[in-house]
Amino acid sequence: MQVSTKGNGKRWISSADAAKKLGINVRTLANWRTEKRGPVYKTQNGRIVYDSTSVSNHIRTHGANHNYFAQPSRVVLNWRAP
Repeated sequence: MQVSTKGNGKRWISSADAAKKLGINVRTLANWRTEKRGPVYKTQNGRIVYDSTSVSNHIRTHGANHNYFAQPSRVVLNWRAP
């Protein structure tokens, strides 16, 4: 996990690391940014980075979707026509 401490003494992590920690896709984070929701972020040297504490707080508040990448389960019903 890449961590930077530049600016305000906070720990900043990459979008990829934040997405992995949250259990979501990087594109979901991008969508959240346009919707003005999700963890605190900033642009640093032309890259989006996330406040590590904010990511952890987001997980505590909303949970992490660790099953995001899992394949959907297949449901088989034994159905008979009336």
